Amino acid sequence: MVITPQETSTTFLRTLNLVEIEERFWSKVDRDLGDTSRCWEWRACVDKGYGQFWLKGSRVLAHRFSYELSGLVIPKGLQLDHLCRNRRCVNPHHLEPVSQKENIYRGEGPTATNSRKTRCPKGHEYDVQEVEVSGTVRRRCSVCLKENSRNRSRRYLARKKASHTQEVGNA
Repeated sequence: MVITPQETSTTFLRTLNLVEIEERFWSKVDRDLGDTSRCWEWRACVDKGYGQFWLKGSRVLAHRFSYELSGLVIPKGLQLDHLCRNRRCVNPHHLEPVSQKENIYRGEGPTATNSRKTRCPKGHEYDVQEVEVSGTVRRRCSVCLKENSRNRSRRYLARKKASHTQEVGNA
C-alpha cells in the first residue's frame, strides 16, 4: 500500500512523532544543506530509480516526502518533476510540481524525444499537422506527403496498365 500525497500532508504528519520520522528520513539522505544546487541522494530503498521511505508500514516516495517535509505543497492533480533528471534526488529545490503531460514531455522517453523533433527522417521540416479520427495529432512534411502521393499514383497506374494489358492479351 502506497500512502497518497494527501495522506502525507502536514496534518497527517503532525499526528506522528515528526521529529523521529524526520531524523530517520534524513539519515538516509546524502545532503549538503549549504549547497542547494547539489542533488541530495537517497541512499536507502529504491524502486524504478525513485527512493522509497517506509512510514507506519506503508511506502512513501522519498522525493514527495522531502518536498512536503520542507513545507511545500504538491497541488492536487500535479506530480513532481526532477529538474536535475536524477530520480534519487530528494532536494526540494530540484523538484517542481507539473502536470503529468508536462512531466512526460520534459523526460527522455519516446514521447518526449519525438515531440522535440522538427524534421522528418529524410531531413525535411515538419510543416503539416493532421488530426486523426482518434484525436491524435500527427506531424508530417509536405515534401514527403507529395512524394508518397506521386508514388501511390504511379503504382496504381502501373497496376491498372498491367491489368489492361493482360485483359487485351487474353482476348
